[in-house]
Amino acid sequence: MDLNVELSDSQKTILKQFREVVKDLQLTNSEDAFLARWLIARDFDMPKAEKMLRNSLELRRQWKLDSILNDFKPPEVLINYLSAGITGQDKLLNPFIDASIKLAKLYEAIYPEYLHNVFAVNAPKIAYILMSIMKPLVPEKTMSKVHIFSHDDKVWKAAILKHVNPDQLPVAYGGTLTDPDGNPNCITVVNMGGKVPKSYHFRYKPDTANKKSLSIPKDSKEHLEFPVKQAGALLKWDFHLEEGEISFAVYRKEGNELIPIVPPNRIDCDMSTEEGEVRCDEPGVYIVEFDNDCPSNLRSKKVWYAISVEDNPALSNRE
Repeated sequence: MDLNVELSDSQKTILKQFREVVKDLQLTNSEDAFLARWLIARDFDMPKAEKMLRNSLELRRQWKLDSILNDFKPPEVLINYLSAGITGQDKLLNPFIDASIKLAKLYEAIYPEYLHNVFAVNAPKIAYILMSIMKPLVPEKTMSKVHIFSHDDKVWKAAILKHVNPDQLPVAYGGTLTDPDGNPNCITVVNMGGKVPKSYHFRYKPDTANKKSLSIPKDSKEHLEFPVKQAGALLKWDFHLEEGEISFAVYRKEGNELIPIVPPNRIDCDMSTEEGEVRCDEPGVYIVEFDNDCPSNLRSKKVWYAISVEDNPALSNRE
């Protein structure tokens, strides 16, 4: 990104102001090109760009994205049967992948202006309906990068080749790349998946011992209060749903106002438990919120939870 060419004088001024606004974040990458991506993603609306950047950093912290490549060990079934792969680079030298609209939305929220194009090929008619539904929910800039094609391979191959050189694309998708044995799908790098053997199947049976249950009607929310007497105490949670997803958040009560500690985040935890903790920097009353206002939720949700407050052992020993 050549900022001297791409940014106007007024945009360069906003970029300097933006650097000052976010200097408290102590970013590992504070180059102009990195900061400019957030402004470009929000049409140089500085408050929106700042909010987007801060939310992204919080998501990275919650999901441990900075260490996930070292910490996450994918299970064998994922390695063998996940239909995905990277074959090369586009003409801007970016690795390209097939992605869903949901992934595009998430990707753009955390890595703005890194996603250039998403191509969905051989798409059924329902894909166009889904695009119409998603349009109000996804930024217009992101939607413009998503291209859906039906079964006419002449059309979608030509479209992809405008962005990807033939030697970076499998023959099956209009390029010249093949496996050593001539396979046009490049299955050595693009896993084609397949039927998952029953030996990999499992039925999740969550442990409800020592957990309380809570039924939350559709479009409703529940607040659970936890008094914290000592600064530095840890608020810990462990919960799961019987089905579906729910929005989870933690606040600190300050008079009639709720100060966000863990921002609201939709969590799908009917196949695993959601565990976490947050340090309470100030004493007071902390609120754990379960909100069943997710668009995909059409009925009440049952939550099994165990939430506790633990004093900071280091501070307790010092006393």
